[in-house]
Amino acid sequence: MEVHYDTGAVQVIGNIVGPGGVHGFIDVKGIGSASTPALIQRNVVDGGQSGNLAGSTNTPAFYTEDTWSPSTTITWQENVAYDTNIGIQLCPGGTPTGFTTGGSWKVYNNTFYSQANNSSGTADGYFGEFDCAGANAGTYNKFALDVRNNIFDGGASSTTGTLAIYTTATYSSITEDYNDIGGA
Repeated sequence: MEVHYDTGAVQVIGNIVGPGGVHGFIDVKGIGSASTPALIQRNVVDGGQSGNLAGSTNTPAFYTEDTWSPSTTITWQENVAYDTNIGIQLCPGGTPTGFTTGGSWKVYNNTFYSQANNSSGTADGYFGEFDCAGANAGTYNKFALDVRNNIFDGGASSTTGTLAIYTTATYSSITEDYNDIGGA
């Protein structure tokens, strides 16, 4: 499911996606704005990783990058992802020449449950560095990141039930609190 560059008050609510998929099960890019925030809520993603139904081991259940929008504003709330290697992946940056990016990302009260044999090498919750979507040739105005009251859990690999927030020059502010980050 994809929604790209709609800056209205986008709502992606109550969908069941999977098992399996090729690229980012719920994939949103550059949506919402400060005056019309986007909401991704009460969706369920079955990653299908244990049955080899995903496009690769690095296919995230929830994915975004912002390479074009100056004020992307998205809240992910009350979503569930299971049998996946990457529960959520947020990639700021990759801003082309002549464009400005930035905004606010909020991740509240979600459950990301990785499959037991996570071989992706990527954290269950991955909040990327400022160039994870490519180099910035345009103007990159950092994102405000707020990650609270989520569950990141799963199997016994070293990346399952983990959270990675890259802070180097990426986010204008980071709030990370009350998350349950654990293993099997």
